[in-house]
Amino acid sequence: MTAHPDLDYASLTRRGGVRGRLRAASTNNYLVMGGTMGALLVLVTTVVLIGLLATSNATDVGGLVVLAMCFGGGVYVLIGVLREGGRANAFGAFATANDLTLVRGSRVPHYAGSLFADESHAVHQSVRTKVDDFLEVGERFPTTSPGSSRQPNRTELFLRARLTGQATRAPHEHELIDPELHEALSRFAGPYAIEMSGDELTVFGSHELDVVRPGRVKEAFTLINELVNRANATLVASPRPAGPSTVTRPTPSGIPIPPPTRPQATTVAPRRPLTVIGWTLTLLIGGPILIAIIMSALDDHLPRTDTAARVVVSLMIVATIAVIARE
Repeated sequence: MTAHPDLDYASLTRRGGVRGRLRAASTNNYLVMGGTMGALLVLVTTVVLIGLLATSNATDVGGLVVLAMCFGGGVYVLIGVLREGGRANAFGAFATANDLTLVRGSRVPHYAGSLFADESHAVHQSVRTKVDDFLEVGERFPTTSPGSSRQPNRTELFLRARLTGQATRAPHEHELIDPELHEALSRFAGPYAIEMSGDELTVFGSHELDVVRPGRVKEAFTLINELVNRANATLVASPRPAGPSTVTRPTPSGIPIPPPTRPQATTVAPRRPLTVIGWTLTLLIGGPILIAIIMSALDDHLPRTDTAARVVVSLMIVATIAVIARE
């Protein structure tokens, strides 16, 4: 049986100061990009407003309203980045205090869960116990564009654990989840899905983990511990032998075959914050300037129609989006 880890959850209540929040936010490229754009909005609108006041040209009410909206939007983004940085800082402190493995902003195709294996989702942040039969709780986020407006584009929780051996079969209905556990899981995770592949069990929930909300992380460890204990007791015939573990996958005929050795768990480090800031500024400032230069150079060679200009600009926008997606 897997033992529920005896952890100190006090550090989850301490989000740290501005420096700690910024340091934690710098490990997430999305937060770095958002913070750069927010700071740019605040800086540019402030400089423009000072210039208008200095030249006594701050008389256009409509223009001042637009400046105020841009400034407010930038402040809102920066507050959001600091708030997320506080959550990440608290989660990192929790991992340090309990000697847990911390994973942030990483694609993890070696995880058995289907949403990770196909790289449609990545780990936003998670913590994992440093034992072979580990328990892991965290948040995931989609790496692809939502297929519809109903598909959420936000972090959602996941729970993951390694069993003591290979599962010999799929669980029967209600074998792992009785009404009481189903109610607890539904309340905690919302609509959920449980996947088992080889010796890994993964739970994908539809709610956020909300790591700084009192009791959420502790409840996550309690629930995954209960699930893995039930799976070990009912679905694992014998403990895993010593040595590297593998995932057994069925063939179309139903006969299981051993696959290659499980890839080693590796965390892909995010790009350096200055690199992300540089790319963001290049796209926001250099992009429009480059489009203007190219359009000026092509002005004498394009047909005198709006269609030609639209085609050229559209191609440049597509190329820009491709660069952003790649980064």
